[in-house]
This record gives sequence, C-alpha cells and structure tokens, in this order.
Amino acid sequence: MIRLLYVSESTGDNLHDILSVARRNNPELGMTGILITHGTTFIQLLEGPKETMPELIKFLKTDTRHKNFRILLKHQTQSPVCAGWTMKHHEIIDTDRPEHRAVIAAHANLGPTNDPARIESLCHAVLELAHMHALGQKIA
Repeated sequence: MIRLLYVSESTGDNLHDILSVARRNNPELGMTGILITHGTTFIQLLEGPKETMPELIKFLKTDTRHKNFRILLKHQTQSPVCAGWTMKHHEIIDTDRPEHRAVIAAHANLGPTNDPARIESLCHAVLELAHMHALGQKIA
C-alpha cells in the first residue's frame, strides 16, 4: 500500500463536488483518505494500492478544482490510518485546538522547499489528526 500526502489550494467553491466524486470513485480504486481543509488550503492524505496510485496522481495533477498541487510524501506503508474511509473530511475551524494548531503551523512552516524535516512535521500532524478520527475521539 502507498501513502501519499499532498497540499494544494482550492480554485473555488467545489469542496462538496470533490468529496462526492472521491467517495464515489475511491472504493473501486481501493483508495482511502482524509481531506483536511483550512480556508482554501487542501491537505490530503491518501492510501491505496501501488498499481492505482500513478493514475490517481496523474488525475490530481490536472484537476482544475485545485491549484499549486505539491506532493510532499509518497512511500509504502503496512499500517494504513485511513482504512474504511472512502474520503473523510475534516475542516479546521477552531484554531485553538492543539491538533489544529499543529497542522496549521506545520503547513505554514513548509515554505517553498521540500525540506524533509518540515514535511515530516506536517505528515506527523496530519497522521495524528487522522488517528484521532480513527479512534473516534471528538474533534471540533
């Protein structure tokens, strides 16, 4: 299984469409994931078969519903965090919550480079938020 983490920016009021298309298509592709939104920022963690990931990445790169698509992490994993989610959505509204602050700060710290330490920080924050969802913890 491949885990992919990317960031991008919304190009309009299209979140409902993105989620409905992903929830419809992902089961057939064997894909699962969580889309974290904060304003116009998209941070998405996807997990799925090695065979389907290249086509999905090709689609994401050309999808006009977002721009500035940037893959931060793509690696093999044996322990999926998004199992069972065709596409979970989490909107960051309450910026006082520690798990939200961690994601926002890590994203802001990315900068234009692909510094592995900065990417690891964002990946850790996203995985922590996903784990909280997986454990059924209440998240604002």
